Amino acid sequence: MFATFITVVLFVAASIRNVAAFTIYTPQMTQCQDVQISWEATKGPYNILVVPANDPCEGEVLADLGDNNGTSITWKPDLPAGWQVVLSALDGNDEEAWSGTITIGGGDSSCVRAEFASPSSPAAPPSSAPASAAPASLAPASVNNSSSPPLYKPSQPTANGPLGGVASDPLTGGALRQTTTPMLILGTVSAVLAFAL
Repeated sequence: MFATFITVVLFVAASIRNVAAFTIYTPQMTQCQDVQISWEATKGPYNILVVPANDPCEGEVLADLGDNNGTSITWKPDLPAGWQVVLSALDGNDEEAWSGTITIGGGDSSCVRAEFASPSSPAAPPSSAPASAAPASLAPASVNNSSSPPLYKPSQPTANGPLGGVASDPLTGGALRQTTTPMLILGTVSAVLAFAL
């Protein structure tokens, strides 16, 4: 019976290690400069998306980086400086991983997509806003010359994060991992132990 217990514990530990390993890292990004996006290897292909930090689950997909078989890709952010985004990854096991919040840094704006480009200079706030309303890097959030809502409005990160509380994982430096499967496995091991004793 003790040998069975040890076998179950080793199997569960290996399963938890494999499930918990899917992580996408949080890189620094500057507009129009190549950035390497990387993640832990699980089962490919890996679908990588760039989504708004203020609404990562329901918001508009800002960039679909496609299905990838490796563990890293290079991308040139074509988004305005000051925008806050999150990377979303889905692996071949349908496991999700989320990066921490990334603020796009300022730089060369020649590659910024027209639908996201600001009609005013990013160095000055719009004329209708007071000069102290927002820092220059947040100018895209306050520019709205039409009656329709803006495509994206940068916001400050919340404590809840995209998955309701798992955003502050101290072991992964802001990278999020799906935590339900390891908890189910631990619950199963506890039940087996209780039944065996």
